[in-house]
Amino acid sequence: MSGKLDITVEQGATFTRTISIKDSSNAAINITGSSFAGQIRKRHQSSTKQADFDFNITNASGGIVIATITATNTGSMEPGDFVYDIEWTQSDSSVTRLLEGTATVTPQVTR
Repeated sequence: MSGKLDITVEQGATFTRTISIKDSSNAAINITGSSFAGQIRKRHQSSTKQADFDFNITNASGGIVIATITATNTGSMEPGDFVYDIEWTQSDSSVTRLLEGTATVTPQVTR
């Protein structure tokens, strides 16, 4: 079961979110050999996406991965409310949705 987390993306700024992957007893899960994917879209059924998340595993044995959207990419996003999710593909090819929710893009003033 995925976690629900609504996020705010500031248009024109780098978005970064650290994700800690833990089991039901709150112990870190080793994510060596894992990959991650995530997108933001206007609606679940939208064929076009607003952005892709980039992922960097910073501590595989500690279950730590960082999701990022560059300032260039957030700068091209439209302000408003969107949906997103982040999925984890484990080394055995099983896929788990880690997070989902609303992504609110706030407009940039400084250009």
